[in-house]
Amino acid sequence: TTTTANAALPKSGGTMTGALSVNSGNDNIVATFTSADTEAQINLVDTTGSAQIRSRNDLRFYVNGGNTRAVDISSAGNVGIGTSSPTGAGTILHLNGSSTVADFHMTNTTSGVASTDGFIMRYSGLNAEFLNREAGASIFYTSATERMRIDSSGRVGIGTSDPNSFYSGANQLVISGTSHTGLTIDATSSTYSNIFFADGASGTEAYRGSIQYNHATDEMQFGTAATNKVRITSAGKVGINSPAPAAALHVDSDNNFAGLILSRDGGVSGRKPFGLGLGGSTDSTLYINASNDTTGAGAFGSSRV
Repeated sequence: TTTTANAALPKSGGTMTGALSVNSGNDNIVATFTSADTEAQINLVDTTGSAQIRSRNDLRFYVNGGNTRAVDISSAGNVGIGTSSPTGAGTILHLNGSSTVADFHMTNTTSGVASTDGFIMRYSGLNAEFLNREAGASIFYTSATERMRIDSSGRVGIGTSDPNSFYSGANQLVISGTSHTGLTIDATSSTYSNIFFADGASGTEAYRGSIQYNHATDEMQFGTAATNKVRITSAGKVGINSPAPAAALHVDSDNNFAGLILSRDGGVSGRKPFGLGLGGSTDSTLYINASNDTTGAGAFGSSRV
């Protein structure tokens, strides 16, 4: 029905001047617009040329013949896709997947538009995933400045946009700065801070080499072959193969080797290292002598003091 008795809807291709009000009575379908073309459009144009669709309350969009509620825009401006009740803090875009996966997929003219292209923020099960499907970097900014980058090979640069420019044997993680730069490991006062060097994940493979700080005793420990070999106590005493150094330098050596070896030029020209060590059944003898070979691996002579 029209707003006035004398008003008439224009014929096909015509133009109507003035407002149009349609009352459907008890029918929840207010109006149906049908086009013989493959695309039906409703164009709303005002004097500024802008198109407007307005709702005083929630605005809802249905698909699948009107049987599936696809998008909700609440009166507060929050948007729900796949949910009729968008929730969160602040202004919200809430995506709810119809299965265990919800994707926010972005593409452009460079990436292509296939499902395997572009960038995806995904919530899969209980996991949050960020997928750059292209051979490009993932870059993180704060204050309009790049802070961290993961390049296409998985190298991580913090404070540098090119971790690949550093030594290839140690550029999987590069921390760069223009002033004092470092890495802090924060633990409790009764635990260890650890850096482990592994060649596997089973048993001692997981800690073949190690740097550890014991916060309970304030000791620094260095390990090789999965065993602590050197420690520096809170008093500054250094123990080599000694778990409790009793002096500024405490060396605990095997019976067949000197505790301290002094060498020159690595044994060039037949030079033999000079050794200092303990011997005897009760380690009561101090030996000072040269090694029987140029490497210091052989037994030292019997001279003693």
